[in-house]
Amino acid sequence: MVINKNEYTMKIVYYSKPWYADCDFPLIREYQNEGHDVYYFIDLVVLKTTLFDIKQQPKRYGILKASEFPELQKYSEYLDLNKVFILNHKLRDRYVLQHIWTYICFLFMIIKINPDVFHFTTVLRLRESVLYLLKKRMVLTVHDPFLHSGETTKKMKRYRNLAFRIINKYVILNECQKKQFSLAHHIPENNILVNRLGVYDNIRSANITKDKHTSFRVLFFGRISPYKGIDYLVKAIDIAHKENSNIECVIAGKGKFSFDISKYYDKEYFTILNRFIPDEELANLIYNSDVVVCPYIDATQSGVVQQAYGFEKPVIASNVGAMSEYIIDGVTGSIVPPKNFDMLAKEILRYSKSPQLLKNIKENIILATTDGFISWKQIAAKYLDFYKRI
Repeated sequence: MVINKNEYTMKIVYYSKPWYADCDFPLIREYQNEGHDVYYFIDLVVLKTTLFDIKQQPKRYGILKASEFPELQKYSEYLDLNKVFILNHKLRDRYVLQHIWTYICFLFMIIKINPDVFHFTTVLRLRESVLYLLKKRMVLTVHDPFLHSGETTKKMKRYRNLAFRIINKYVILNECQKKQFSLAHHIPENNILVNRLGVYDNIRSANITKDKHTSFRVLFFGRISPYKGIDYLVKAIDIAHKENSNIECVIAGKGKFSFDISKYYDKEYFTILNRFIPDEELANLIYNSDVVVCPYIDATQSGVVQQAYGFEKPVIASNVGAMSEYIIDGVTGSIVPPKNFDMLAKEILRYSKSPQLLKNIKENIILATTDGFISWKQIAAKYLDFYKRI
């Protein structure tokens, strides 16, 4: 760590997975803009996520520069890719020697960089556990302090419990679970930073086309899972549509529904896209919606909110987890009781009847994301203060 103009310039190694690129990219860019020396490593465990769509994986395995992936070059104007690296390995075989050697090489690369902090965003699996040798400089972001219902496995519990015994400094992304997380894993509260997710503004770089719909469009997007409460959403839309036939709903995302969705394919006011949604298509879906809904029955926080804010769209969400910390009721969206499809229908109807309400909320979202509590500048500053404690 060196001192520059009475401020710290930090050397940071940031290690993450492709599905967190939405929130990693703007944070890394903020670090770069502030002059910090940041090395960003992405473990290529999947080829397709919202921002990643790798058509042809390079045959050369190991730690490659981002420049070797043509699909990533479109982000070169958004992010300086010179110190962005991809851990490229065989996806289907997790434990081949060549695969494990990649993580050993990564360890030595970090040692050579000699960063002030090693920040990573998921608990390490068995194949990555050699990285725990760097535990004194580690900061772990725990996106889900408690796993979602229906998504807990014994293996994941073991990995998490191991991480929580080894690591000293943690980041969680909501205030409401800090004390519970601290008690559950015997972690002192002063070793836990509560920070926020900012707007996923990289979504604005997509090619946008305004479609010609005249309806009031409600959008649900994201991975289909039982905890997402989609069964309550379709009931709410049925109720709202009876009062306002101009309301339509788009459900976009890949996964298995926990209820019989087949009858909703035949209703003209539903569009169901049960498949992977590429980033450009997702950007257009959000841009052409009027409100975004998160009818979850449990949650921590959700990147859906930050993606919706990318196009200043209000979010109607269930009052679960930390949703009310990211959505200010009546200011940037609405909070409704979980599983209450009648209240959800009423809020959808209220928005559909008030263009002025939509305009006011758009202005509020712009303020919150540029200079407010979920601006990346404020978020990065909190991280950097926390790093200095290491």
